[in-house]
Amino acid sequence: MDGAGRVAQCLVDQLQNFPEHRFIVFHTEHLRSTPASANVEYRLLSTPTARISNLLLTALRYNGANLDALWYPFFDLPIATSCPVALVCHDLYFMTDRNFFAAHKRWGHPLIVAVAKNRMRRATTVIAVSRTVARQARELAGISDDRIAVVYNPFHSSAAASHLRSTAAQPVNDGGYILYVGNNRNHKNLRTLVSAFAQVRSACPDIRLVLAGRIENQYADPRALFSEFGLSGAEAMHLGPVSDETLDALYRQALFVALPSLYEGFGIPAVEASARGVPVACSEIDAFQEVLGSDGALFLPPEDVDAWAEGMVALVQNHAWRRDLVRRASEHASRFTNAAFAENTIRTLERTAASAGHT
Repeated sequence: MDGAGRVAQCLVDQLQNFPEHRFIVFHTEHLRSTPASANVEYRLLSTPTARISNLLLTALRYNGANLDALWYPFFDLPIATSCPVALVCHDLYFMTDRNFFAAHKRWGHPLIVAVAKNRMRRATTVIAVSRTVARQARELAGISDDRIAVVYNPFHSSAAASHLRSTAAQPVNDGGYILYVGNNRNHKNLRTLVSAFAQVRSACPDIRLVLAGRIENQYADPRALFSEFGLSGAEAMHLGPVSDETLDALYRQALFVALPSLYEGFGIPAVEASARGVPVACSEIDAFQEVLGSDGALFLPPEDVDAWAEGMVALVQNHAWRRDLVRRASEHASRFTNAAFAENTIRTLERTAASAGHT
């Protein structure tokens, strides 16, 4: 399940805590769990192969449900929805950088941008997952402040929350690997990470690089990067998609998490790592500094390979520094609880409904 799907699952898991409302959850078979509750009804959505058919038929399902408001966590907002919509925007950098897309899709970048603006302007409320994304919505799509709500993503795991409460008493794990969590899209900037790690191996020959996440075939395969930089399967490995339980274990045993993204709207892995007491080395971009705080991570220039190599070696070799980063980041990560996310989302939906005359 990708980041947006995990956010949606988190909200579903919390709906029973709002008995004053009745909820209809439209879902596909990808929903991990459907907690039984008197105020929640589940309706399975079919997925026609034709894209336009999918959007039209889905809209008919929504319109027929007489909804007061629709929370929509993906960007493919169905055509002609009749109820007020709160559209979640996870990031909007794709609107300014055509290289966000695989090469065969870049020709259509102007059309993609036009469609994205149309979807945001059709929404009653644009939910931005950070102040960084809220600024993008204003600047790139002309969405007014009164139509934007900032609702931070949660870090999803009750186990992580339990750890967060006792971080000060927990040692930083000294596993023998650096962890990357995410896909292989261009903006994830894996070339910088792998190139820098090849230099790290010279100073720290016992350290490995572990990547976890979906490989999308239209983007560069990280395993090809391993070969390009002379890294064997014992030195660098890609695990592919992993279960939540495996991901939790990977986080907890990592020396630190490395995230060299060129841009992000929020950065869920950064918060997930911090919530589990794992240090983070990441790009010095606005979203990471917003969610981790200006002193909650090792911030590095995203395209400076030498800086990444030097920074990662220093972090590997300095246990006290890693522990201090965990302490600082945990203070910021405590804001992103499942309960806070659900509360802010439901209140935003109430305002969205009220703005269209629904109560």
